[in-house]
Amino acid sequence: MDQAGYDRLFPEQAKLREKAQNEREKLGITIEQVAWITRKLKEHMHDPGTFRYLIYTELGFPQESDAYAVLMEAGLMEIHNHLVDWKQE
Repeated sequence: MDQAGYDRLFPEQAKLREKAQNEREKLGITIEQVAWITRKLKEHMHDPGTFRYLIYTELGFPQESDAYAVLMEAGLMEIHNHLVDWKQE
């Protein structure tokens, strides 16, 4: 099935996809960037550390940046906590 057929069958998903695509294009996010972040989260899932370790060491943000607050607000701490909890189970 092509994209147009899929969009006709699932119009709500088509709207969400279009919104995400517009946001991604506005921010200039590439598939390579998403893949890099995905790999980093997967690595963190298998060898977890603290939230600070994730953002400052594994993702490489400088400690003097506002990365902690920005990424916490974006939901990364919640994702981190789920990864750590999953590893402990």
